[in-house]
Amino acid sequence: MVDHHAQNKVPRGFIIGAGILILFALAATLFSRTADVGRVAMPPAEVVESQSIRFVARGGGSYDVHEQTTGRVIASLEAGEGGFVLGALRGLNRNRMRQGVDYEAPYEIIRWSDGRLTLVDRAADQTIEADAFGPTNAESLARLLDAARTTD
Repeated sequence: MVDHHAQNKVPRGFIIGAGILILFALAATLFSRTADVGRVAMPPAEVVESQSIRFVARGGGSYDVHEQTTGRVIASLEAGEGGFVLGALRGLNRNRMRQGVDYEAPYEIIRWSDGRLTLVDRAADQTIEADAFGPTNAESLARLLDAARTTD
């Protein structure tokens, strides 16, 4: 009787070569991570502008947006018109409710040196990257930031 498995043996040199290749890949990865060589990283962005704001409910899903320092109203967001900002606010408020955080705590809008805009809820430790939702939505947050910056 003929043993068919004996004919299908993988050459020993091939197995040794594959093992050496795997060890080399692991060593190169370890070296790259520890020596910070061969890695591509974006430089960290810096805060260019920042404003603290508060959202005050007017009822019916509408909100007034107040600049935190002066308390002046910088925008009124009507239900059905506030789009991205009101949608983000609903999500942030839901998180605040789960964590037991005060709804009156301010939010912060940040413009970064790389052009990104973020809405930060420091009270509930949550951040929304507006640019991830497209340029139109980021622009609605930029309008709030610009309105908070301007003086009467």
